[in-house]
Amino acid sequence: MMYFMHFRPVFFMFVAFVFGVLSSVLISWNVSFFIVPVACFSLGIALSVIVYKRKCLRLVATCCIGLCFVLGMVSAFCNETLLTANNITAQSVRATAYVSDIKKGSYGYRVVVEGFSIDGKEVDGVFFTEENAETWLGKEIRLEGNAKPNTWQLKDILQGNMPPTQDVMLYNVEVSGVYEVNHFNDISWIIYERLQTLFGDNVAGTATAMLFGNKAFILDDVQTNYQASGIAHLLAVSGLHVGFVCAILAFILKRCTKNGKLSFIITAVVLLLYCFLCGFSASVMRASVMTMLLLFAPLVGRQYDPLSSISFAGLVLCVINPFNLFSIGWELSFAAVFGIFTIAPLLQKVLRPVLGKALGATISISLSTQLATLPLQMLYFSTAQPFAILANFVAIPLATIAFTALLLTLPLLFIPYICYIGQVPYILFVFLNTVANFFGGLSFYTFTIHASGWICVPYYGTMFVCSEYVFVRKSTKWCWFCIGLSCVLLILLL
Repeated sequence: MMYFMHFRPVFFMFVAFVFGVLSSVLISWNVSFFIVPVACFSLGIALSVIVYKRKCLRLVATCCIGLCFVLGMVSAFCNETLLTANNITAQSVRATAYVSDIKKGSYGYRVVVEGFSIDGKEVDGVFFTEENAETWLGKEIRLEGNAKPNTWQLKDILQGNMPPTQDVMLYNVEVSGVYEVNHFNDISWIIYERLQTLFGDNVAGTATAMLFGNKAFILDDVQTNYQASGIAHLLAVSGLHVGFVCAILAFILKRCTKNGKLSFIITAVVLLLYCFLCGFSASVMRASVMTMLLLFAPLVGRQYDPLSSISFAGLVLCVINPFNLFSIGWELSFAAVFGIFTIAPLLQKVLRPVLGKALGATISISLSTQLATLPLQMLYFSTAQPFAILANFVAIPLATIAFTALLLTLPLLFIPYICYIGQVPYILFVFLNTVANFFGGLSFYTFTIHASGWICVPYYGTMFVCSEYVFVRKSTKWCWFCIGLSCVLLILLL
């Protein structure tokens, strides 16, 4: 293994865990897929026998691969059992419930409600309505209807047809009252309401989404523009946002203490609090874990390794909930970072002599992110945006300045006679929305193209083999690149 790439135990443990989860899901869909885990386990053992010449290393590698593989299968099976558990009887419901999420679609509105009781148990539910439900978000509604237990299958949940956290499905729902709720204990709502007063709905929704990753505040047409222009990732709290928070925090701590361990503990606590405010979304959890590893490595005299870092973050999130693997946000977040670690260094070598160090690095990161997320966009959204790099080239620096300005001025926005300073981030966010509106409205910007999920195997495999993590001759990498590209084109044609 050392001849081809550096040995990274966490990376192989993560891959084994992922294959275990996938095998469990395939078996749950069709028992005949039982051959998949047998094949994966046999392949892992074969690789460990081929790679390691020493019997002790071979035994340790085989045990680690097998343990993580089995752990992935067991974890997925246990979570599926919890999701499909049915302990609530179908009955008529008359209750007051809190509206936590609303999504608009061709069917009307999907409304997620929380905090009402059935059979003496506090449950969450979801129902669909053709009423104008946009004003219900964050309020309590008085509803009457029928409830049936959670009977949807894991396949429906993984495909995004149904939220996995809801206990009941409500139908024949009639809403007889809508009531305001005091959000004094919800920081995101407090900030949103203040920004709404100062900036208006358009800018307040964008700013709050960028702060906390909660897209429930953003208007539908604004969110559509961000998605159409290819800069919707700016609205999901990720490494970009966590990096801003840590940079500002490091600037303050450097002037307050010289104790590295104390600074790390404070930073970890702040990041944990930030994750809580963002609802522990996959992207902010991934970014926070990787950032803490980056800060922790020098304290123990170790060198930070990006591939091990992203593998550890993925392993942590999958152990917490193995079905994170099937979340679109989770996949896009990890794919983007994987692209930055594998493709960006290669692109920088090509672009740096032509464009300079700073500009070359910026374009390389943006282009690698677009390339890494391309198969997922074709898979889930049936679209490709080859010109999204143009929008990102303008939007990322603008979003960086806007987010930093908002963080620095946020405490001042609640002080009378000083809140006018908020006009600085307000103008920046107006420009950012304008950029999204401009690029999202271009007719040639988006192409319709659909791809099968099988495209991800040769695509990401080729990215990894061609990266600097694999030590083979350039001619071999070019050969693998041609083979991978041929497989990708063949899958697209089929």
